[in-house]
Amino acid sequence: MLENYDTNHKLDGTSSKETRQKVLEFIHASEATIMLHCLAILYLRASAPAASSPPSPSTIDQMACALATNVRRDLDWLESELGKNGGEYLAGEFSAADTMMIFGILFIFKRDLTCGKELSEWENLNKWVERCTSRESWKKAVEKTGFVL
Repeated sequence: MLENYDTNHKLDGTSSKETRQKVLEFIHASEATIMLHCLAILYLRASAPAASSPPSPSTIDQMACALATNVRRDLDWLESELGKNGGEYLAGEFSAADTMMIFGILFIFKRDLTCGKELSEWENLNKWVERCTSRESWKKAVEKTGFVL
């Protein structure tokens, strides 16, 4: 999509080779790492009760909390990455990395995939979410699409 639609190179991080690499790193991490860890918990919650001898709800919760360790580590990594560049945006400047990652982060907290931990426990990440969702482009996209998570 960047190659076809971002012809002005506003979102691909081409201001430097290092920025471009960071943008790609975060784009891939958003789907291949963070959402993968989320899916493990969602699949557990959705399919465990369908087993022939369903585990008790408390067992499912315990298993989900064990899997949530990976999600919390992902959030710790993002917190650290945001701390390296002053916390503005993931690759230092607003980019496709932010647009790819924001959905996963909002999804994590909407579906309680951290085993009870709140977004506010990750200060840099919390500020980043506020910064991304207060952008005029975010507001216009939400208005145009009716996006609700």
